[in-house]
Amino acid sequence: MGAALTVPYPYDVVINDQGYVFADTEEQKAVFGLSPIFVSRQNTQGDYGDNQQDFWLSWVQKDWSGGEQARYEARGEEPQNRYWAGTNVDVRRPGQVAMRADQITPSTFAANPVSVLGAPSGAVVWVCTSTNLYHVNSAGTITSDGAHGLGVSPSRYGMAWDGSGDLYISSSSGGSVGVRKWDGAAFSTFSAGASDSLAFLNNTLYGFTRSTGSLYRFSAAGVATLIFTWQGADGTAITGQEAKLVPFGGKLVILVPRNASPAGAELWLYDGTAPAKIAELPPDYVAIDVAVLGGTIFVSGGFNRMPSGTNQRRSAIFFYKDGQQDLLWESEIWQDSSGTFTNVPSIAAFNNGLVWSDITDDGGGGLALEQILFYNALTGGVSGIGPNRSIDSGGVAAADAFFLLWNSGGTQGYVYPATSATATTKVYHSLVDFDTSLRKIFRGVAVEYDSATDGDGGSVDISYRFDNIDSSSYTSLQTSAGSGAEYTFPVPSELTTYQSVSILITLNKGTSTSGPKLKRLKVRAIRVQPAFKKREYTLLLSGRNGKGHAKLRDDTDLALDGLDQAANLQAAASKTAPLTIKDHLSTSGFTGVIEELKMFEYKPEQFIARVAVRQV
Repeated sequence: MGAALTVPYPYDVVINDQGYVFADTEEQKAVFGLSPIFVSRQNTQGDYGDNQQDFWLSWVQKDWSGGEQARYEARGEEPQNRYWAGTNVDVRRPGQVAMRADQITPSTFAANPVSVLGAPSGAVVWVCTSTNLYHVNSAGTITSDGAHGLGVSPSRYGMAWDGSGDLYISSSSGGSVGVRKWDGAAFSTFSAGASDSLAFLNNTLYGFTRSTGSLYRFSAAGVATLIFTWQGADGTAITGQEAKLVPFGGKLVILVPRNASPAGAELWLYDGTAPAKIAELPPDYVAIDVAVLGGTIFVSGGFNRMPSGTNQRRSAIFFYKDGQQDLLWESEIWQDSSGTFTNVPSIAAFNNGLVWSDITDDGGGGLALEQILFYNALTGGVSGIGPNRSIDSGGVAAADAFFLLWNSGGTQGYVYPATSATATTKVYHSLVDFDTSLRKIFRGVAVEYDSATDGDGGSVDISYRFDNIDSSSYTSLQTSAGSGAEYTFPVPSELTTYQSVSILITLNKGTSTSGPKLKRLKVRAIRVQPAFKKREYTLLLSGRNGKGHAKLRDDTDLALDGLDQAANLQAAASKTAPLTIKDHLSTSGFTGVIEELKMFEYKPEQFIARVAVRQV
């Protein structure tokens, strides 16, 4: 007997451990097939745009103004205007990615900066070391203003400018002379009342002193008057807090970190009468800095945790507006940390937005870009405008009306922006999976861009990474890609499919001034599903009272009457659990279900059955 007749022999089909034979009187005894491997699109009506092509799935992005941290492509009604991460990107104009300006590395400071302050209309940023005052201009030039004479290092927030040209410097540490004043030509002692955070508001200088946990008001003559002391229930002053004072309209915002208490950081508001608490931040959140932009209060700091006794921190930015608070941004990575200010960002208002440093580094090849981040108040997006070149600590940052200066714990400072664009800009796009769990064969990528009009116009490179976005290791697909040209992915092996893909677009300035501008990205793929066996059998269910039984392939009679065979088939078709099915093309069997059963009674209690089954 030929092997092709073995189902097991002598039956043609075995369904749910019951054997059956084909109806030899029928021309079509069995149909063997497979379900479609490739799934065609359904919405092919309309104008045949990028998302309405038959067969191919197409994903298109032409706006990046929503900012970073979109792990997957937008779903449903969400706007497709975000991406995963980027370096040196300018996405302020919807519909394009431009290259950000480069940074200036000014001359090295003589010592580590301990406090910085921007003059909103002074075109300088002041920098204090433990002994000297400096000012830096937008060209990155450092100029020394001499020894400040404070006697100790100024406190981190111990500088304030009164808008008329006078700068005030202070610290409450031992040896401090109080508050020193710089009038642009000489230093003098303004007050003996030392403070650790200064702010100028409504013609008055205010100070917070951490050694007493108190808020003071200074007279024009430098006399300090106590306004309020933060105390426990027993009246004991809460000391040791690195609070910060920031003008907020005609009122004063006071960030109280609560470093010496299990409670979370607090925001207080002084309205000229008495301070009052307006918000509490989470207890596991260490607040470090505060800034005001457009009537909204922003707080920078980080979440803390301690797995296996190791202190870890994740940078995060909160905002408070009209009695409501929420999380604006949070770093993707937890990092080992120690100390109050380690691995948490300073924050400063700049260029109709905010800037802070994401200095986290996963230490293991992940996509930790260590960026200076920019929050665009108009679009609500966060984007990386340049590398944070030193990641030793959170450092200090300040901005005036024209430029930004930051320092990350060493003697080196960085100024942004320079007059020329950066050499390269990178955009790591969200994972594209077309909102389906089916795996796919990815066909190709097309990028549209406008070249610069000078020099060589710049160039654009395309790289990709399948199924994983938490790494900076991407595979090059095309260097110097042509605008609008589709570049195909390497032909996969027969069994190679992927769930998703992330595209890395690199803009290169080349010899041009501003570099190319990214306008559009398109990815094509086709959904692939496992091939399932599909069968249609025409079976003879004959025999009654010992007569007319179907003949098996060994010329013996099938023992069961047609009615019994019909009852077995009907019972099998009623099962919700999968069945074992064997036929000439699947002699070892496969697991399936009966999709449809039709039985035609050609004699009393004898039937021709048509059975449709599908593998599951």
